[in-house]
Amino acid sequence: MARTETWRELAAELAEDGERVGLLAAAVTDRIVAALPLGADEELAEATRRSVADNIWLFASMASAGIPPERAAPRTLAEEFVRLLAHRGVGADTVAASYRLALNGFWDGWTELLRERVPPAELADALDASIRWMLTFVNTLSERVIAIHEQERRAWVRSGEAVRAATIRDLLDGVPTDLQLAESRLGYPLDRSHRCAVAWSDGQAGPNDERPDLGLLASALATRLRVRSVALTVDRETVAVWASGFDGTADREALADLDAVAARGVSLAVGRAHSGLDGFRWSYREAMHARRVALLERRPAGAVTPYERVALQALASADVEHARRFVAWQLGPLAGDDDASRALAETLRAYLLNESNLRAAAAQLGIHHNTVANRLRRAAELLGAPIAERSAELLAALALVDTTRYEATAGTS
Repeated sequence: MARTETWRELAAELAEDGERVGLLAAAVTDRIVAALPLGADEELAEATRRSVADNIWLFASMASAGIPPERAAPRTLAEEFVRLLAHRGVGADTVAASYRLALNGFWDGWTELLRERVPPAELADALDASIRWMLTFVNTLSERVIAIHEQERRAWVRSGEAVRAATIRDLLDGVPTDLQLAESRLGYPLDRSHRCAVAWSDGQAGPNDERPDLGLLASALATRLRVRSVALTVDRETVAVWASGFDGTADREALADLDAVAARGVSLAVGRAHSGLDGFRWSYREAMHARRVALLERRPAGAVTPYERVALQALASADVEHARRFVAWQLGPLAGDDDASRALAETLRAYLLNESNLRAAAAQLGIHHNTVANRLRRAAELLGAPIAERSAELLAALALVDTTRYEATAGTS
């Protein structure tokens, strides 16, 4: 193979290395959101990361296959990203800037890979050939996504949905808003009690190659809750629905009924009921935090996650890496994913939740109290310190162990 082609071998390896693509995408995304007005919006930041990862894979796949860079065309995630920017009112100049920043960020990671893998005698040729290819690839892609952005922006600004979405975004962002005008635009009362439910699909098609229709799901939620509602499309696979007018009885009935709404491939996260405009914002934020916990814990599709059941995990995992290190520090081997570690952690949690009562913990777990005692002795040995010395820290870590067990994935807003 010619020396100028050795970089294509590395591109082929990158196309098959999802973990390396993810690490590169995370680094590039950090650079983009630090430089552009995207980082404050978690959904935009996540859409950016997904688009970057997909474009890195596209670069590696096309380059390794010898496909000319002029044939680069935006894939679904890139289109989703620029449409989301259009819906948020972000201009084409920001789209172009994001692609320039992505090129610079990826080039840093790519040159590091080349220096690791390409013989010194071939490095200069590999750098030259790959940057020429990459510049054409990025210019081609950016021109095409900007065209998609402009087309979407023109269609979006003419739609009533754009007015409702912009109104909801202003309410969520705390932009000073005329309350009566906002209610008129939304057809929804804002001076009552609200509960927000966020529904999302896993992006997988069903048995008949059908994907869940989140618009229909929003209508189903409103019908099931039997109260006034308004919906916001958060992204291609996520919708938020607010329902108003809750009282204690309706609130409990609504939660009990949500399981009947969750369809195959659709999960739900639910904020608590709060009053007024501030309640409108906070129920949404709680629902999105509950969604983040559900994604971190890899809960199965169709699961319903009320915020009140995961509030501690949501609060303590806002910085996931910090939470992960806290769990590792507090639990050590008890944070393992094997059956023995899980059994010890479950027993310790039951013991602490039952105020250090052996028999109560045994009854909760359905095992003999001597088994509990033996497991606790083993747990104390592995922890290297008496359990009673830090029961509060241990309980917090045990509550977080499932939330921090896996690396963060897409959608963990």
